[in-house]
Amino acid sequence: EIDESFVNLEVLDKNPELLKNNAVLMCNNATRELQTVLSLLVEEDAGWVLKYKGKTTGKELSIFLDAEEIKEAMEVTEEDKNPMDFLKKQVEITNVQCPMRIDQGMTITKLTIEGWYVVYNVEIDENLYSVEAIESSLTEVKENIAAGLDKNDPAIQLFLEACKQANKGIAYKYIGKISGKSCMVKIPISEL
Repeated sequence: EIDESFVNLEVLDKNPELLKNNAVLMCNNATRELQTVLSLLVEEDAGWVLKYKGKTTGKELSIFLDAEEIKEAMEVTEEDKNPMDFLKKQVEITNVQCPMRIDQGMTITKLTIEGWYVVYNVEIDENLYSVEAIESSLTEVKENIAAGLDKNDPAIQLFLEACKQANKGIAYKYIGKISGKSCMVKIPISEL
């Protein structure tokens, strides 16, 4: 089940190749339990179906990898694994869905990778919010963002794991729609 406030299944349904490439990258970079499961699938000559179902709309979409595709993806050597490529693909998948309204007067316009962070660029309606007010309550805003990262949501888990593997934290850059003023709330990798 996918939290549709973070993932737009309608847009992803129109980009099946992007989703399939992402699934292959998941196999390339699989660790721990996922690596074990994928190895067992290959052993049994079984495929893998990733089914996404929207919590709100019930919309479903699926991606399928056969045993050979999984095997090829897993044959990547440890030296060839590139967590940053996987993270970039996650950012690309999110950017395809932008702009995303996350609250009244707040819209994610794009994700970027800047320094040690994956940055959510959030445009705010300055008739409803003030950049200065956000800046003066960064601790509370940070706590709210951290609380909103539902660690039980598989899409969020995957994204957070990708950030950790690539050694990146998460930041939200709030940008005034009219003034262009901005402030950033950072959640370092140590807090993910």
